Amino acid sequence: GLLVPYMFFIIVVTIAVYGLSAMPLAKAFKIADPEPQGCIIIGAHPAAIEIAKSLKAQDLKVVLVDTNRSNISRANLEGIKTYYGSVHSEYIFDEIDLTGIGRLLAVTPNKEVNSLAVLYFSRLFGRDKVYQLAYEEDTEERSDVISSELTGKILFGLEFTYRKIYEMLDSGFIFKTNKLTKQYNFEELLLSHGEENIMPMFYMDPDSELEVFTEEYDFEPEKDGIVISLVKENEIDKT
Repeated sequence: GLLVPYMFFIIVVTIAVYGLSAMPLAKAFKIADPEPQGCIIIGAHPAAIEIAKSLKAQDLKVVLVDTNRSNISRANLEGIKTYYGSVHSEYIFDEIDLTGIGRLLAVTPNKEVNSLAVLYFSRLFGRDKVYQLAYEEDTEERSDVISSELTGKILFGLEFTYRKIYEMLDSGFIFKTNKLTKQYNFEELLLSHGEENIMPMFYMDPDSELEVFTEEYDFEPEKDGIVISLVKENEIDKT
């Protein structure tokens, strides 16, 4: 009579022990599948290509999606993986290898395209992993109103619209990657350029996990991390 409850107890304990210890052990032995850090970027215009190149330089998988053949051709020449077609295609999940990709960046100049893209991909990545640019009309409204209108997190900040980014590029801003140190931390990076001369875009922590700067980011860049920014070329800290 005692055999059945004893066996049941042993089975439950075995499942609990293996279930709770499997992931920590897998991480300790570096055999667990890491959280996907790559990005699918909607829009393959020149600025989007530069963003993709900066992320790819950090060994992240990046795919650009666009319906403009010229944009796609330029991206291909830069060695960036692309998908020619609409992001809303019912076949996109079948035709794009999303292995290693866990975020969406919608950076087209079209508000409707970006909003539909984040709605579409939020089902796959989750609402906290889909991002889109702010728009000209958004900059004149309060951020709590904007968040109810936009379905994705606001990339980089309310003032950094598609037009604003291109104005920055035309005025001499370039994409720059900086490694943080104990002496040259994130605060020093900002101070060395001046807030008006730098737009932080991405942060990769020492464990190679990607963070995206948004209107209200909640992470603290630390030593040995990498920051990708748009900075004014003649203001770059040569050190």
